[in-house]
Order: sequence, then structure tokens, then C-alpha cells
Amino acid sequence: MSTADSWAAANWNRVLSERSADVYRFLAWAAHTEQAGDRQSLRLADRDDLLALRSVIHLFPQRWWAVCVYSCVDRAEGTRMLARYVPEPVPAELADRLVPPRTAWPAGMIGTHRAQAGYRGARTCLMSLCAHRETVREILTANLTFEHAVEALRQLRAAQVGRTTAFDLALHAGQLLHDPPVEPSSAHLHGSTGPAAGFRTIWGIDPSGDRLQAERAEAILRLWIAQWHDVADLMGAQWPWQPFSPGDFENALCIYQDRRLYPRFGTP
Repeated sequence: MSTADSWAAANWNRVLSERSADVYRFLAWAAHTEQAGDRQSLRLADRDDLLALRSVIHLFPQRWWAVCVYSCVDRAEGTRMLARYVPEPVPAELADRLVPPRTAWPAGMIGTHRAQAGYRGARTCLMSLCAHRETVREILTANLTFEHAVEALRQLRAAQVGRTTAFDLALHAGQLLHDPPVEPSSAHLHGSTGPAAGFRTIWGIDPSGDRLQAERAEAILRLWIAQWHDVADLMGAQWPWQPFSPGDFENALCIYQDRRLYPRFGTP
């Protein structure tokens, strides 16, 4: 048992008692979305980006390359556009000639995870994946854990392949290129924005910057998962479904704190 797991076990009853109202609020909200299903599901496998990627993956002869192209733009529309120019991986020099300059891209080609980097960042990311295409293919198709895949992608130190893009690449590949799917073994709270904020809302601990706090937060989630139905019964929340996985938590916590998504998922 790790130090963080020991801490969580020793403090579980106290923390659960102190945060019982917030834990109940989350469980009641999550149960509502679980019952509604479809586009309200908080499960990792039902993420919008995975649904969008599934809608365009057939445009590429090699599925792993579809994962790459989609992850560069985070939007089905942008993936369809790029499929016309680079349906298969090519050297970066050739891709640079084939793909239109960013100023010629139509509006609405990139999604939320590319909003900050913009079209320039999306195009640069594509060139990087072309330059490292053989290594990226090996990483995405090999029998690696999710965390090992993320680390291997980050070790490329390729332009515009940072934390979020590496996470998305490993997630998309894990869900669509492997059977059974490869999922994260934690909620990856350290260094995150949305999931860390969602966890803080429930448990009153900020795991975003401090590694010790993040390790303790992950330990709390592991204990919660292990005792999921007992916690639900204790809180008086109806939960007849399977517990969340760490990957489900990463997605659910991000949604939980985002008020912009309340019209779709409901207000906690």
C-alpha cells in the first residue's frame, strides 16, 4: 500500500463525513445522467470526442492515423477536411505542401482542446505527427498501458504534442485501436484543470498543483471506487449500475465543474 493509500484509508471516514453533502450531490447528479444515458452519459467510452472520431475513422485506410489526425484538430469537420489532403501518413515536408496554410482553413475546423493553440497549433501538431509517424504508430498500436503511451508521446518533445494532446492520442487509441480498450489507471488530477476543479468541489482538496495532494486525491478516488455501492447506500443515493472507473472519473469531474454544460447534463 502506498503512502497516499495509507493516508486515505486512515482519513476516509472523517473526510467522507465532512464532505457527505457534496458527495451526495455528485452521486445524485451522476445517477441522473447515468439513467438518462445517450448524450448525458459521463462514462469515458461515451465522450463526445470518441463519438466524433468514430464518425470519421472510416475515411482513413489506417485507423491509427485517423486517431492522429482527429487529435490534431479535436473536431470531426476538421478531420474530414484533412482526410482530403493526408488520408495516410506522409513525411512532414510533403504534408506541409499538401495541407493548405492555416489561413485557408474554413471556420469551425477545430474543437475545444485546440482552441488555445488555434489553427496554427493544429497544423503544427499534424506536421509533428507526420515527422514522427513511425514512432507514433508504434506507441499507439503497441500493448502499452495508457500511462506509458502518454509518457512515450511526451518524450518525443514534438511541437504541439503536449500534455493534453498526448492524453487525447493515448485515450483515442486506447478506446478505438485495442480490444479490450485500454483505459487510464487514474483520473490524472495532477496538473489538470477541469478534473482537479471537479474533485476540489466535492472533496475540498486541490490536486492540480501539489503532487502530494494529487496522490492523496487519487487514493481517495481509488477507495471510493472500491466502496462505491457502500458509499451510495450510506449517502442515500440510488445507484444500481457499475461504479465509475478512473477514466470515467476523469471525464465526469471535468463536466461536473463546467457550468456551460449544465443545460445538457443538468445542474448538480
